[in-house]
Amino acid sequence: MGKGRVGVTQLLPMSIKITYRFAIPEDCRLYFDWANDADVRANSYTPGKIEWENHEKWFMNKIASDEAYMFVFYSGAEPVGQLRLDRISDTDLLVDLSVDRAWRARKIGKKMMATGREILHKFFPSMRIKGEPHRNNIASIKMLEAAGFVKEKEVMVDGVPAFLYYLY
Repeated sequence: MGKGRVGVTQLLPMSIKITYRFAIPEDCRLYFDWANDADVRANSYTPGKIEWENHEKWFMNKIASDEAYMFVFYSGAEPVGQLRLDRISDTDLLVDLSVDRAWRARKIGKKMMATGREILHKFFPSMRIKGEPHRNNIASIKMLEAAGFVKEKEVMVDGVPAFLYYLY
């Protein structure tokens, strides 16, 4: 899968169009800001603040990897969020998604996840997407369920109660 391709535009319920593209090195600061958002940190399995040097190294390794697929979503020229799919086995991709604070509660996460599903079926037809939201992360749980994920069971992730979801 080439990493320069721009995605298909989708229409949101309130007539906001979104597009996506692969993340590039210049997106490092944007991802850093999203990752250090207070709500994102609160729902992370490693809730402490991320340091720039660690993030920069992590980000550059991820975008260079053939095992990670990182997308930036836009409404017009404004970035609205990110979706990452990490290959964790021959059959599974682990999803990570965050929506910019200014765009939350507009159902953009659901559209981004629906796009993740399209990417899965187009480029990885024999794989499934795995999601592991915190048990109390209601927004992520609703988004996964709206995108067609199936809750398999409750699990512990790094000592935190979570749910295991799959999209087939």
